[in-house]
Amino acid sequence: MIDEGQELGSPYFGQREGRQTTWVDFHLRQIAGRTPEELVRKKTAYKARLLTRLMQYVGSGAVLEVLEAGCGTGTSLVELRNRGCRVVGVDRDQATIALARTLFDLSFYVADIGRLPFRSQSFDVCFSNGVLEHFEDEQIRKYIIEQLLVAHTVVVSVPSRQYRDEERTYGDERFMTHAQWQGILSPVSTIIKSFGFHCRPTLRQRVLAPFDIDQYQFLVFILNGFESART
Repeated sequence: MIDEGQELGSPYFGQREGRQTTWVDFHLRQIAGRTPEELVRKKTAYKARLLTRLMQYVGSGAVLEVLEAGCGTGTSLVELRNRGCRVVGVDRDQATIALARTLFDLSFYVADIGRLPFRSQSFDVCFSNGVLEHFEDEQIRKYIIEQLLVAHTVVVSVPSRQYRDEERTYGDERFMTHAQWQGILSPVSTIIKSFGFHCRPTLRQRVLAPFDIDQYQFLVFILNGFESART
């Protein structure tokens, strides 16, 4: 079903500390000195609201089948598994998936998120966190269409304009407003819910965040498909 030998794109994502860095090097630096359990706690603590709301909005009491598109080392999947979900992760970087398999006993596959090797509607939810901001508008739409083919609901989490350009981790992130993301996503999906999470600890944001979604550092869109998105 998946040709793990196929070319899935360069693992190099830009310049860090004056040298070219691979995705797996980035993950290894995050892991350094931590047990797998400590890594999960570190990587999922700020996403607690995201993961809780994900289950709240798409859960129906049954066990959820969840696919993460661009899973990295799979820490979010571990947390979702601990909450009772059945989980699968895909990432195009073979070295990162190899690392993930050494850390966690989960189902990981090497695959491009634009060509997901699963049958139609195989999952209840397909979600991504910190992935789509690396792509241009049309590529994002292509990925959303692909994800809506394999899952009933798609959940997208992206950093907002609260991040400044100089705070880019990889160099190609697009930090956009809620309205800008709506403009990208709405031509190929129905946005059934959106919310933000994780505020910077400033007085202005503590006051405004409940009323202004762009005050949050991360924006989340819960999407369903419509027929025109699949033709």
